Amino acid sequence: MVPLLWSKAISPDGSFDPERMKEARELIYVRCAQNSPSLIREASILVQRTSNKQQRRRVNAAVLPSSFVGRTGALAENHVVVLSPPPDIAENELDDWAALLSSGAFNALFSERSGTATVSVRLLMQMPFPKAWIPEPGTRSRRGRSGKKH
Repeated sequence: MVPLLWSKAISPDGSFDPERMKEARELIYVRCAQNSPSLIREASILVQRTSNKQQRRRVNAAVLPSSFVGRTGALAENHVVVLSPPPDIAENELDDWAALLSSGAFNALFSERSGTATVSVRLLMQMPFPKAWIPEPGTRSRRGRSGKKH
């Protein structure tokens, strides 16, 4: 049994807050095969797949910490996009990525390209990220485990 992640756990301030899932219901656990490709096994970035007019931003992202995933993993419901990091990205770097995705500048650029309330994975993948954030293919991350630039 693994916890089911709801989009409500992605708080407006960009943090992952599993207590917010309990406001509407108790934490729900589901059965999931340990070899399922949908099982989240490591720290990741969670993005709300849909937004509403009351939200300040269209793209809301938060880091799902490895401490929550634990040994059993977790499963995201269909209103959550899970962005899995490359293996050479340190968990503390995910905070920077989530902050970038949740920033006003990124949201303005995203809104220029799409007028719907849905956050599309395809559009996220086509967004122009600053080169400083994207390691060259075949190289290690530009930041070490401490989060400081090398």
